[in-house]
Amino acid sequence: MNLRRALGTVAGLALAAAGMAALSGPAWAAPPFATPTTCTFQTVNTGNYLTAVGGGGRTTDVIHSDATVARSWERFTLVDAGDGVHVGIKTLTGNYLTAVNGGGLQTDVIHSDATLLRAWEKFALVRQGGDGFAIQTVDGHFLTAVGGGNRTTDVVHSDATQARAWELFRVQCDLTTVPNVQGFGDGGARNAIAGAGLTVGSVTFDNTCVDVFGTVLFSSPGAGATVPRGSAVNLRESSGRDASGRPCVLK
Repeated sequence: MNLRRALGTVAGLALAAAGMAALSGPAWAAPPFATPTTCTFQTVNTGNYLTAVGGGGRTTDVIHSDATVARSWERFTLVDAGDGVHVGIKTLTGNYLTAVNGGGLQTDVIHSDATLLRAWEKFALVRQGGDGFAIQTVDGHFLTAVGGGNRTTDVVHSDATQARAWELFRVQCDLTTVPNVQGFGDGGARNAIAGAGLTVGSVTFDNTCVDVFGTVLFSSPGAGATVPRGSAVNLRESSGRDASGRPCVLK
């Protein structure tokens, strides 16, 4: 490489760095969550959750922002990107979210079919106060929930240079799923709940003679709900007796 070309390369890198510095928001810092961890992304404006449509593995109709309850497609796993700054965001299928071209787009913004964590799969979570975060692409732009959320088309842009209202997400991590314990005996239900990283809360009894004593009829939160680890799951169990206190006779 001759001197003129070398100087031109250095100048180009300097301009790129200056452009990155001009993007608004706090400087990149270490990931705010220990990884790997399961998280949800909730738009601040509308309170809706981001959904990886189909659980991931897509290049069109990739992200929705209209979910009002966090279920499986609304859960993402943050993994360490290996540089002390960025994370990869994995969908239910194990694919990574990709900021196409590294960011700066309003169409064909996000894919969810990557199987390797490379440059365009790296994101920084920039804390904006409390549990509010901006999601920054590898080129320094921010993801925008178009309209503040609650959309199934034209859902996300990646061209914002400042983190404002539509760029803010509530990120809740260290989540787990409430297991289905309906029909379990009390002991089995407790074991399943503990195995999911949860605790048993209140246990109330039903006297309609639906099942034998101690059988779990339902839980609250219900099976499949996404909750923080350590949360309490309340159980409703059969008392084995009718409303008059007599032992149930089951057919």
